[in-house]
Amino acid sequence: MESRDKKDMDGQEMSASAYQVLVVEDDEGLNKLAQKSLRRAGFDCQGALTGAEAISKIKENPELVLLIDQRLPDMDGSDLVRLLAEAGFSVPFVTMTGHGDERTAVDMMKLGARDYLTKGVDLTDILPMVFKRLFHELETEKKLKNAEQTLLENQALYKSLLETTKAIAYEMDLSSFKFTYISPQILEITGFPAEIWTDFDFWANTIHPDDRTYCINFCKTETQEGRDHQFEYRMLREDGQVIWINDLVSLVKKDGKAVALRGFLFDITEQKNMETQLQQTQKMEAIGNLSGGIAHDFNNILFPIVGMSELLIDDLDTGSPEHHYACEIFKAGQRGSDLVKQILAFSRQTEHRIIPTKIQSVLKEVLKLTRATIPSNIEISSDIQFDCGLAMADPTQIHQVAMNLITNAYHAVEEKNGKIRVQLKQVSLGVADLQDSLLSPGKYVKMSISDNGKGIHPSSLDKIFEPYFTTKEKDRGTGLGLSVVYGIVKEHKGEIKVRTELHKGSEFIVYFPLAGKPVLEKKDKPEAGPQGMNERIILVDDDASVLQLVSQILERLGYRVQSFPSSDQALRAFQSAPNHYDLVLTDMTMPGMTGDMLAKRILAIREDVPIIICTGFSERINEDQAKALGVKGLLMKPVVKSDMAKMVRKALDENQSQRTG
Repeated sequence: MESRDKKDMDGQEMSASAYQVLVVEDDEGLNKLAQKSLRRAGFDCQGALTGAEAISKIKENPELVLLIDQRLPDMDGSDLVRLLAEAGFSVPFVTMTGHGDERTAVDMMKLGARDYLTKGVDLTDILPMVFKRLFHELETEKKLKNAEQTLLENQALYKSLLETTKAIAYEMDLSSFKFTYISPQILEITGFPAEIWTDFDFWANTIHPDDRTYCINFCKTETQEGRDHQFEYRMLREDGQVIWINDLVSLVKKDGKAVALRGFLFDITEQKNMETQLQQTQKMEAIGNLSGGIAHDFNNILFPIVGMSELLIDDLDTGSPEHHYACEIFKAGQRGSDLVKQILAFSRQTEHRIIPTKIQSVLKEVLKLTRATIPSNIEISSDIQFDCGLAMADPTQIHQVAMNLITNAYHAVEEKNGKIRVQLKQVSLGVADLQDSLLSPGKYVKMSISDNGKGIHPSSLDKIFEPYFTTKEKDRGTGLGLSVVYGIVKEHKGEIKVRTELHKGSEFIVYFPLAGKPVLEKKDKPEAGPQGMNERIILVDDDASVLQLVSQILERLGYRVQSFPSSDQALRAFQSAPNHYDLVLTDMTMPGMTGDMLAKRILAIREDVPIIICTGFSERINEDQAKALGVKGLLMKPVVKSDMAKMVRKALDENQSQRTG
C-alpha cells in the first residue's frame, strides 16, 4: 500500500471532523507524528500507547475510528480487536504493520480492517487520504443503512395498512346519482361485486331497514346544505349477514356547488362487536354482583321457611292437613333454594356439583317453567322417556342448557304461531353412529329441542357457539346463550349438534353420557338426622330469627346450645372457657368480624375445636378455602335439619376419634 491515489474515490470532500481518530501506537514519537498529520488535514485525534488504554477510551467514546499498530506492549493489535468485539464494540479500524508483516496484515483484514498501512517515511503523508476515504465509506454506509431501515419501516407500514384497512373508496355523480367509481374491496366487505353498485338506490337498499330512512334523509340534508358528513349504519351483506359501516363523505364542489360525493365506507363490525362484548361483560359483572347479594338475602329468608316447616313437620301428626301443609311449605323452600343455585350458576358464582342426575326430572321442571313464561300461541310439545338412565351432571347446569335452548327456539318462532318440540330418550351409539363425532361408543341420554322457525343461515352456522355472536335484533339477545350451552355440554364430556334448514326450522341435539350410578332423590319430607349426646355448641348469627331457629334445631337434636348475636360476644365467651365447648357453628357474613375471621381467632386459642361455617352466599370462602383454614364443614343456607345433623355429628365424632387415637 505504498502508493495511493490522493483523490477521494468519489471526488468529494468529506467533513474530517465527522469522526474521531484514536491512534494506538506504543512509539510515542510516531504516535504524535500520526496525530499531527491527521490534525493538519482537519481530523480530531487522540492517542493511546497500549491496548488497555485504547479499550478504556473506546468505552468512553464508542464512535472512535482506530489506527492500530499490530505490536503493542500489552497485547497484539489482533488481540485488541477481538477483545473489543467480545465487549460488544464494532469499531472501524486501519492497521499498521512493519516491513515484512504482510501475513499479519492479511490476518487483520480478515478481522475486519478497512485498510492496512506499512510503516515508512511516507506514512504520515498518506494517512489523511486513507482516513478521508474511510470516513466517506462510513458515511455512505450510514446513509445506506438509514435508507434501508426507512424502506423496511415504510414497507411494514404499507403492508400493515393494506392488510388491516377495511375501507371502500367511492365517488357518486350528483347529477345522475350514479357511482362513477367504487373500489374492489366492495366485494370482500359486502359480498356484492363493484359492477352492480350502480346508483344511490342500490346503496340505500343495502342499508338495514331500521336504519334506512334515517340514513337517506341525513345524507340528502347534509349534501343540500353543503356539508361534509359522517354517519354509521348497519348494512346487509349479499348473504344476509349484518355488518356495521362508518360512511365518511366529502363534497366535491364546482363554482361553489356540490357536483359529486367522494367518500370511504369503513367496515367497523369488529369494533362494534368489541363494544358489545365490553357492554355485555360489564352487564354480566353487574348481574354477578347483584345475584350474589340476592342469593345471600334470599337464602336468609328461605332458611326460617325451610327450618320452621321442618319443626312443624316433626310436631304435627302425620296425615293431618296441617302436616301436609307443612310438607308443601318445605317443598316450596327447597324449590326456592334450587332457584338461588340457578341464579348463581348463571352468574358463574357457584361451584358445580357433578352427580348422577335424572335429566328427565330436570327437563320436566324446565317445561313447567317455560310453559308459564312463553305465550300461549306458541305450541310446546314433549316426548320424554321417563325411565332414562342417569347422567353424570350438574342438575343446575342441565337446567340452564334446557332453558337456553328452549328460549332460543322461542325467539326463532315468536313472529308466528310457532311450534317447539322437546324430546328425551336413552340411546346406544356405535362406531357407525359416531363417524363425525368425538364421542366414544356407549350409552347416552339424547335431548333434542326443535322448532319450525326461520332456521339458521349457512354463513352463520359456524359462529353460533361463539361468545356474543347473535343474529337477533338489538336488545333481544346477549349472544351468550348458545356459547354457555356449548361450554356446559363440553364440560360434561357430551356433544351438541345442529340441524337447520332456512325458513323451515332448527333442531339442537345434545348427548350426555350415562353414569350408571344410583341417584339420591331429593325428599319431599325432611329426613331424621343423627342425634347429639349433650355436647356443648357455640352458635353465632347476627340474624335473630335464624339464631333462634338453629338453636331449636340443635337442641331438638340433643345438643346444649349457647347462642350469640355477634362474633365479639362469642369470642369473649370462648376465651373465658375454651375447653367448655365441643363445637362452634357460626354464620359467615356478619358485621365487624366475619365467620372465617372468628374461626381463625378461635383456632388460635384452641386448635382442635371443630368449627362449621354456615353461609347464604360468600365470595370470601368455599369448601377448599374452609378446609385450608381448618374449618370442618361448610353449610349452605337454607340448611336442612338432616344435613346440619350429619355435619355436626361427623365433626364431633372425627374430633373425638383424633383425641382418643
